[in-house]
Amino acid sequence: MRAALRAGAILLCALAPANADRHIGPITDLAVDGDRVFSVSQAGIGLGTGASLALVQAASFRMTGIAVLHGEEADALLVVGGEPGRKAMLAVYQLSP
Repeated sequence: MRAALRAGAILLCALAPANADRHIGPITDLAVDGDRVFSVSQAGIGLGTGASLALVQAASFRMTGIAVLHGEEADALLVVGGEPGRKAMLAVYQLSP
């Protein structure tokens, strides 16, 4: 089931037109949280729900990995990336309840 969601999310992201509110370049990672699929690309963090995809956070650095963190008070996204061969970066983005 999880593999099917991931494959569907990759297909959904790949078919989305490339403009200011969509992914740019390849999708480098996915994080599935219930019915939400978070994805990262050069454009930033995308959120897929059902048949829709929206860019929810513009990239402040080159993002390559993402994970959902579940906390007692709030959930967050852990995003990693940086500049290849120069520096690594890590960011935490709080999710609205």
